[in-house]
Amino acid sequence: MQAQTAEMLTMRMNALTVALTEIARTLSPQQAARAANAIGERIEQFVAGEELSDRVDAALAADLARLMGALHFGPLHPPQR
Repeated sequence: MQAQTAEMLTMRMNALTVALTEIARTLSPQQAARAANAIGERIEQFVAGEELSDRVDAALAADLARLMGALHFGPLHPPQR
């Protein structure tokens, strides 16, 4: 049962990450910068005062990496052939 719950949560988080990353890539550079700053501030507030294990810290960083990357670097264009 726990394995099914963990698998479900993983799939849901992955789906949300993909969706948010695609939305982030549609923002203008100015909008993306504002969103990145706001997300960073909210995450800091969210974890403030929490004692996070290394595993949880790494998981949060991994979850946010793709989204923040999309906000900072904008649309990803495939190489022209």
